[in-house]
Amino acid sequence: MPPANAYTVSCVPWIEFKHFSLHSYNNKPYYFPTIEAGRFIEKNGQIKLLLSITAHHATTDGWHINKFLDELQYAMYQWNNII
Repeated sequence: MPPANAYTVSCVPWIEFKHFSLHSYNNKPYYFPTIEAGRFIEKNGQIKLLLSITAHHATTDGWHINKFLDELQYAMYQWNNII
């Protein structure tokens, strides 16, 4: 079991997915958010990152996920303007 206030991040940059689900049945109750990233894809002149977030509604709500995605998008925009 991860420590308090932790989250799990995994990256599989060689695959493209429309849905990714990681179930941790052996660690019940499992309240930690999990984030899975896939490959970058280019579509209509934009580079997109495939991302799946699994979160338990008892510990994470839409506001937290929105805040995370806003920060991630901002960081990626800043990184893209550097290179």
